[in-house]
Order: sequence, then structure tokens, then C-alpha cells
Amino acid sequence: MKQRSGNVDCARFLAAMLIMAHHIYHMGVKGYPFHEAWIYVEFFLLITGYYTAKHYSDRMVENPSKDALQYTIMKFKPLIPYTLIVTILGWCTQGILGIINEGWKWKDFVINFMGDFSFDLLLITESYGHPLIAPLWYLSGLVIMFPLFALLAQIRNRYTKILISIFSILMYYGWAGVTKNRDFPHNMLRIFVGMLLGLLIYEISEICRNQISAKPKLLLTVVELFAFGYPVICCFRNFSEKGYTTTRLYLLCFVVSLLLCVPGFTHTAKIKGKFFTYLGKLSMPIFIIHWYIGTLVSVFAEKFGWSGSIRITTYYTATLVISMLLMYVVNSWNRGNDSGREP
Repeated sequence: MKQRSGNVDCARFLAAMLIMAHHIYHMGVKGYPFHEAWIYVEFFLLITGYYTAKHYSDRMVENPSKDALQYTIMKFKPLIPYTLIVTILGWCTQGILGIINEGWKWKDFVINFMGDFSFDLLLITESYGHPLIAPLWYLSGLVIMFPLFALLAQIRNRYTKILISIFSILMYYGWAGVTKNRDFPHNMLRIFVGMLLGLLIYEISEICRNQISAKPKLLLTVVELFAFGYPVICCFRNFSEKGYTTTRLYLLCFVVSLLLCVPGFTHTAKIKGKFFTYLGKLSMPIFIIHWYIGTLVSVFAEKFGWSGSIRITTYYTATLVISMLLMYVVNSWNRGNDSGREP
């Protein structure tokens, strides 16, 4: 089993925390930092594209289309328990609140599930609308677009992939900009182009490996940390919304940071250990679950008149605790099923 990169896992965890901060508005809180941290969805896309390109870099497959589908299933299958649980809870909660607040009958509660519920479970709602659990738009779009991206990543000519990536990236961002627009077709194009940018990072890192690694590692580390930290500081101050900077610059910082971080060109590559691996694995349950936790916090906050600080503290604490518990249960279930299979 390949050792995970602790620095990348730390970055994943922080990105999940920042996306949570962006969604604080879901609890009725206004005027908070990190309102523009939606940009860290792109950060996840870049990482996904990078590692997919790396996965196929030295693989020769007989049936590329079949392999792309199989790899998609393998990649997203571990997330299904989380998406199923949060989707079912979300739709049940919507029905219960309808009964309590809007006078729904039990018939209305059942009819509630006759809409997009099944498509939310299948993670395909983003092909025509948006899931009830808002962050699942990302996974829904990934499930739809990932096989096509995996097929493109299998092109053997590195420079063909680079040309396709550069053209697509410049054309899309030139047309649509770097925005949080997730209406069709921007949702699908945004996901695909974000992964292409990650693929481009991988290919450049391989071509320029000798040249980059020849530079002083301390200098590269400083550049990496600055490129990673600058968007965090700007998002904290919501600078792009004030016109002080642009989300394009944030995206460029992500590219520079990941170009140095993921291949291990800097001192941050020394960050290793089970704790950091755990944080990296926890980032996706956090991403999947936090919106639903925010929904519950909002309900209780309205009922009991919680202040903004209590809402935010409860939101983060409950999300972390429940994500850890749920990941423990899912992992235990998977281990139990694996041990019960015949060798």
C-alpha cells in the first residue's frame, strides 16, 4: 500500500473546514469571515485530477472505457454509506419540518419522497437540478463527469493531454470566469475543467521534476506556504468580494502550491503519520455531512434563540464529532464485511 502524503492530507482537512465556513450562511449568520471559501471546491478538484493522472501515468489497459467505469466505481463506492445516510436524513428532516411548521399530513410526508429523492440517492440529480443536501452537487457532478475524465487521462501522449488541458482551461475560465456558479452546464464544465487543471499540474511536475528539484528546498517551501496561505488570508477577509483581489489569483495560488506540495518538492513532504492520514480521510465525511448539521443547528437556533457564536461553535463541534463517529462505524462495518468473506 502506498504511503499517503501527510501535507496533502492536512491541506484536504483545512479545505473541508474552509468550505464549512463558507456555508455558515445556511444557519442565518451574516457578516462572517471566509464567505468566499467556496473556491476550495476547486482545490479538491485539482487534487482529484492530479491523482487520477498519476494513477494512469504508468498503466496500460486493454479496454480504456471499461477501466474508466471500474475506476469510477472503485473511487466513489467508499463514499456511498455517507451519501445514503445524509440524503435519507435530509429528506426525512424536510418531511418532519413540513409536518411541524407547514401543516403537512402524513400523506404529504410520503409524497415528499416522490420527487428527487431517488435521484439524490443515485447521485445524478446534478444532471438536471440540485440535490437537497447542497454540497452533494460536487459528488453528483463528479460521478457523472469522472468516467470521461478518466478516459482522457489514459491518453498515452503526455503533450496531447497538456494541449487539451490548456485549451479547455483557458477557454472555460475565459468564458465563465472562476465563479461558484453551479447551474447547468457550468456545474459539469466547472468540475471537468478543475480536474483538467489537476492533470496539468501532474504533467508539468513530471516534465519539470529535475529543474524544480534542483532549486533550494527551503525556497520552494517558502513559495509553497505563501501560495497556500495567501488565499486563506484573503478568504478570511473576503477580499475578492471587496474587489481587492480575484478568485483567478486564488486558483493560480492553488496551482503553485500543489505543484510543489503534492510531488514532494518541499520540506512539507516530511509531514507524515497516522494522525495526518486520519485528518485527510475525515475531510470527505465532513464535506458530506456538514450541510445537514447546519440544517439542524438552524432549526434549534431559531427555536431557542441562539446567538451567531453559539450556532457556529455547535456547527463545527457537532460536524467533527458526528463525522468521526460515522467514519468509525463505516470503517468497522467494512472491516467486518471483509473479514466475513471467504479467502
